[in-house]
Amino acid sequence: MLFGMNMRKPAQKQVNITTSPFGEGGVEPKLADLLSDPIIHLIAQADRIKPGELDGSVETMRQRLRRNH
Repeated sequence: MLFGMNMRKPAQKQVNITTSPFGEGGVEPKLADLLSDPIIHLIAQADRIKPGELDGSVETMRQRLRRNH
């Protein structure tokens, strides 16, 4: 048994992706909301990204995309 799954038997329940909660797109959060999320800060810290670096990277990419399109 691995992570609660029995590798010898096929899954009993099939999931229909179109009716699952994450099967379709929805309203995306604003970038400012994502960048202020404490979970994002913890992930960035674990990746050794300093607080201002993420904001700066996003802004740099925005400028590059504007120039290229």
